[in-house]
Amino acid sequence: FFWHNYIDYGEELLQTRVTRTNTLQLSTAIPSEADLAHTRKRKKPHGKIEIDLSIEKPPLNAPLPAASLPAIQTSYWHSSEARRLFRPLATEKDVVEGIDNQIELLRTASSTPHGYLTLIERGWGNKTTEDVEDGLTEYQVWLVRQKIIVLTLALLVAKEKMESTKNWNSCCEEAVIAATRTSCPSSL
Repeated sequence: FFWHNYIDYGEELLQTRVTRTNTLQLSTAIPSEADLAHTRKRKKPHGKIEIDLSIEKPPLNAPLPAASLPAIQTSYWHSSEARRLFRPLATEKDVVEGIDNQIELLRTASSTPHGYLTLIERGWGNKTTEDVEDGLTEYQVWLVRQKIIVLTLALLVAKEKMESTKNWNSCCEEAVIAATRTSCPSSL
């Protein structure tokens, strides 16, 4: 008989009830020497082995040894998560520089009446400023300006608090709260 001929029956599994008390009971039976022989484990020596565990303490005025390992950067801004989230350009030395550049770009975009067009034109390809401006409704322009403000605030909050909170959503929520205090709508 082959085992695979009877695999679909599973009757012994249907009749056996496994509970926590069944599985946690320890056997009191001591295995015989014959049972232990086939395990192929090395026997432990029965003699005593003495190990010197004393530690020599350096004098109190002795200089501390130099660290043998290089200093490890534990900053959030050096993590791969921060790089994936804030996506600095290859020309930027780190994530913080990328955030600074994004904040500066957003501030420039909100500094003039038509500054937002510098952000939008990047995504519209070969269209001119007039084409882009004519393609947007007043509501869309207003919405873009509001989002520039909220994103700028979120990046500023992230730069300040992301090291400790490590949560982009909480930075965005704080930015929305700050924006609504300054008359931006809460529906952003």
